[in-house]
Amino acid sequence: MNCSTRSPRESIRDAGYAVVMTALILVPLLGFAGFAVDVGAWYSRAASLQRAADAAALAGVIWQPDFTTAEAEARAAAARNGFTHGVDDIQVLVTNTGAHQLEVEIIDTDAEMFFAGLFLDNVTIGRHAVAEYAEPVPLGSPANVMGFGTESIGGEAPSYAWTAMMGHCTHSAYGDLLSLLANDDFNNNNNDCGTRGTNPYHEDAGYEWIIEIPTATNVDINIWDVGNCKNSDRPVNAAQNDDYDTAIQFRLFAPDNTPLTFADNPQYGSTVIGADQVGCGVWTTLWTTNGTPGQWVLRTAILDSDDQQLFDDEGGPDEGGQNYFSIWADSPVTTNYCLTFADATCPGVYANQWMPVRTQPPTDGSAPAEFYLAEIEPQHQSKTLIISLWDPGEGMQSMEVLDPNGDPVDFTYQTAYAVKGTPVGLSNPSVCGNGIDPYCLWVTSAVWDGQLVQIEVPLAGLDWGSYPNDWFKVRYTLITGQTSADWTTWGVEVIGDPVRLLE
Repeated sequence: MNCSTRSPRESIRDAGYAVVMTALILVPLLGFAGFAVDVGAWYSRAASLQRAADAAALAGVIWQPDFTTAEAEARAAAARNGFTHGVDDIQVLVTNTGAHQLEVEIIDTDAEMFFAGLFLDNVTIGRHAVAEYAEPVPLGSPANVMGFGTESIGGEAPSYAWTAMMGHCTHSAYGDLLSLLANDDFNNNNNDCGTRGTNPYHEDAGYEWIIEIPTATNVDINIWDVGNCKNSDRPVNAAQNDDYDTAIQFRLFAPDNTPLTFADNPQYGSTVIGADQVGCGVWTTLWTTNGTPGQWVLRTAILDSDDQQLFDDEGGPDEGGQNYFSIWADSPVTTNYCLTFADATCPGVYANQWMPVRTQPPTDGSAPAEFYLAEIEPQHQSKTLIISLWDPGEGMQSMEVLDPNGDPVDFTYQTAYAVKGTPVGLSNPSVCGNGIDPYCLWVTSAVWDGQLVQIEVPLAGLDWGSYPNDWFKVRYTLITGQTSADWTTWGVEVIGDPVRLLE
């Protein structure tokens, strides 16, 4: 039998070869293993950088367009998350990408290495975020005048809609939700509000109107019928009943560097209280701004006969009046009447969240009446539009919501708050009929008296690319052969976070 044998020298030689090869392979294997550890650490570092960049962008953007403050707040937020600009090779770069946007990039220029230092001198890791905020939805007007009714401004046709407020003890069916202090029982038609409950929507400060001035120029803030104008011969301000003495308090607040809240804006100039029969039938300039662009806030609140914001327990007729007025921002850059979506220098005048409106379409029912509702920009197209209507539609047949092309949009609705019982038989919008698009609200027979109806409009799926502007409208259709005067408080909001990350 033949047997193959290996000499001791050959065995030793093979063993030495294995040791050498193992040593040669072990070095890169250890390197790859160490590199894998470093890569995992870098991924973790990058995630921390991204979270900090996101937080910094969200914290800073709400201060735009005040970029100095926005940059400081963004870097402060990054520091709270462990990344301080200029410390430990960290850079926090803040870029002004628009009046409502902010970009933050956080860079670690010398990321920590464990084993990769054997092969690399330096590793830089960076992450960025872009945040954007949406301002409150402009309500009621894309023009520089609000509620001019039957007046003709600069040759512009009358709007047939007025801004109008009621006394604190006015009946709940009269349409002013925020001024109404009492939640009455609806059947009690007098003005003794000492025995009534509290209206949960009442606001002592009244309504907020925004005068948005786009350029650095002085603007006159004018009010039509600033006082208690009884028996005015102009429909724009028919004013209140002779027996009542309801005054409006006007206060103007200048822009500040917190655009998402107006609660801290500084008051500008003096408070004005409309006196009896003063400024009736004319425009009165209450203030001239100081050239600061931005969102000026006008607050209008109802006062009783003693110039107090709250009624006394006994009530009384002096708290039950009506008062119409109009707002006009007259800028030297513009002439009389202008539209913000057509003129970049036009100062806008619109309501913030709630707007008391008196509409009186100049038709006999043969044609519908359309009114601007709200500016809904494409950034909201994945959200839901909520339209709140207090006591809508007296004497009218139906109401529709129109997109900027004038086409009715689909919606659902429900009762959000009611002084009297919940309506019945109104769950199907198609009951409107009579050739009207089925997406409408049936408003005949005072069915919504003393009730807050909420309309939900899904914005996803609308034809945003075809719109000539961003303004949605309301269309009222009258009952054939009838005219109508409707007092309604309109409210608009878009459901969704006003501050968001774009990337």
